[in-house]
Amino acid sequence: MIVTNNIYPLKTENIDRRYVVCEYIPVHRGDLQYFTNLDISQFNLKDIPMTQVKKDIIRASISPVDDVIISHFKSFRDEVTCNIVEGWKPQDMKLKNYLLTIKSICERTQKQVDGVRKFIYKIKEEMILIFEGILDEDIKEEAKEEQLNEQAKDGIVHA
Repeated sequence: MIVTNNIYPLKTENIDRRYVVCEYIPVHRGDLQYFTNLDISQFNLKDIPMTQVKKDIIRASISPVDDVIISHFKSFRDEVTCNIVEGWKPQDMKLKNYLLTIKSICERTQKQVDGVRKFIYKIKEEMILIFEGILDEDIKEEAKEEQLNEQAKDGIVHA
């Protein structure tokens, strides 16, 4: 169990297998006996389930810089000039901190564009899968919400 007042409680990603996040029935809140007697002998550590709670923690741990990369993922994957990336900086962040975080996710290189040398950012190969996983989850969630909205408009509600 992890308790914190940190704004990003647990930096967790889709491919992260370090944490198992289990849901429990509120009736068992504070019931030490229940958790002590819970049989977890058949639990497979190599098959970590993606529970709704883990998805919620992943979403809650997305930083403002992650949001920028998700919003402009194709640009970061293909290459984007540094001045454009600086224009996407969240207002509540200092430029220095923003660029340091961007550099941990992207490679910064110099390239000749229209006869002018420019610095560009391109997302690191190892980060592509992580952000694609986040995007896939967002697309699935949006499709599910859209379907529920359509059903509500049609007067059809499935529980």
